[in-house]
Amino acid sequence: MTISSKKSSRSCVHEDRISELPEEIIHQILHLLYYPREAARTSILSRTWHHLWQTYPFVQFSWYPTDKFQSFANATTMRLQRRQERAASPPLDTFSISFKYSSNNEKLLEELLSTASLLPTNDGCCSSSSSRSPLRIDFHCLPTFIYRLPDGAFFSCRRTKFLSLGGCDLTHYNSNRYNNIRLDSLEELRLVNCRITQQILQICLLPNTPKLETLHLNFSCNNGGLDSLDVSHPNLKTLGVHRFGGPKLHLHLTSAPLLHSIRRTSILT
Repeated sequence: MTISSKKSSRSCVHEDRISELPEEIIHQILHLLYYPREAARTSILSRTWHHLWQTYPFVQFSWYPTDKFQSFANATTMRLQRRQERAASPPLDTFSISFKYSSNNEKLLEELLSTASLLPTNDGCCSSSSSRSPLRIDFHCLPTFIYRLPDGAFFSCRRTKFLSLGGCDLTHYNSNRYNNIRLDSLEELRLVNCRITQQILQICLLPNTPKLETLHLNFSCNNGGLDSLDVSHPNLKTLGVHRFGGPKLHLHLTSAPLLHSIRRTSILT
């Protein structure tokens, strides 16, 4: 082998073809890694990957120690702010957060939700950023406390297809103020250990989710506010209602022509 051919073979070995891929493909590769953000920052896999975490469309955090929640919330908010500063950043695909809640952290959480464009405007209407809401939202407060969501949170997420809320209080929502907000793209809604009233569910949520196909309600006797449920939705196909403790939940199917799967569990005390 000549010297020139040896140099050519070395250049092929060190050629960074991954960096030439479109950002969307590299984002998907990062999403499959156990620690994608760290891999990107330290350029373990490619020399350009440490820049891509700023446009990474999957925001997923879990935080359990309540004593350091401020650092967690501030870091998450800063991450979102940096994404928004880049005009070319695509909308989020996933916004997933699970945490232990303390009342001392209420303002931090509200700031985080506002930065993620998950709150409505002051007049209760959909904000212009609602069209950039995440496709999938998982927002779960671990069962120690129930987190009282800011009024109207998540109601202006017009792009979202999957919404799962856990350990949240929605009983204070003003149904008259928000009945004009539509979750136009929502296909699946899951409420786990959430406090919600029949009025909020039937006046706000169900009428304003025209594409909803799957509804799951899972709550205990401590959640309260929902003793009966009238289901009326033209596109609903799957319904799951699971109640643990408390009086029996009265379920009425008023109008659901496409409904083909019902799963109901009641453990009474």
